[in-house]
Amino acid sequence: MIERFPADEYLRYVFHKLFTEPLFSSDKSRQMRLSLLTMAYAVWKCQYHEHEEIVCQSKKEQDADNELLEKRAYVIWKYQPSWLRPYARYSYCHLRFPSTDSEIIAIPKGTDQIRSHNPTTTIIDEGGFYEGDFEECRTAALACCKDIKCISTANRGQWDDFINDKMVA
Repeated sequence: MIERFPADEYLRYVFHKLFTEPLFSSDKSRQMRLSLLTMAYAVWKCQYHEHEEIVCQSKKEQDADNELLEKRAYVIWKYQPSWLRPYARYSYCHLRFPSTDSEIIAIPKGTDQIRSHNPTTTIIDEGGFYEGDFEECRTAALACCKDIKCISTANRGQWDDFINDKMVA
């Protein structure tokens, strides 16, 4: 059963930040639903903006497809009212919106993964678990797009240094 998205005040605040801050980062917990919120943002961008290529990166390709695209973005698209929902096609690691020539692509961690695309937006999910690759993935995203959303469950290492502004140049 699909339930209505809760009207929690912090979710309104975070959703507002996703729209207004081109570089957004946040710690999360599973109860916060931030992965779902960022995927709602990605679906909105693809439905209503032309030529968007949104790359959603997670630790593994299967996690990126299953957890981000199939269980979140596709479900958000599918359960919209029919009058609001444009035609879209889901296939492994891709959710395409032909009417706007936009798509959401799921990729695994790794700098070469981002560089092999031309994203307008990059969503880095669970960057705290990239085992030393987070900073390289974030740098690769910065090199190719101006809209980057980084969210992760709190974790030590590069994510902790980044989110707490302790990065060493």
